[in-house]
Amino acid sequence: MTKTITQKLVSLVIALVCMLNMSLQASNGDKVYVTENGKKFHKRNCSAATGKTGIDKAQALKDGYTPCSKCFDTKDEVKDTKKEVKKDDKKKTEKKEIIKKAA
Repeated sequence: MTKTITQKLVSLVIALVCMLNMSLQASNGDKVYVTENGKKFHKRNCSAATGKTGIDKAQALKDGYTPCSKCFDTKDEVKDTKKEVKKDDKKKTEKKEIIKKAA
């Protein structure tokens, strides 16, 4: 009985460490800037963005923002960021599976 509890605790600790690692990696993502009423995301120094708020680039794309043509090479930027979003979604799915197995 104690062996199964110990195994579950070890699995839970491993899952928590994995989650912490993934969240730390996610917090190092590319930051872009959006405005309250705008539909584009910008780099920090873009003159087209006044009253801007910083968010993660992948989140900006998920929220429907598109890259500012002054700041970004649009085609390449969108392709790269969509790849990042897919990787992020895959990591979230893996994290859920780890937690499910630990329970």
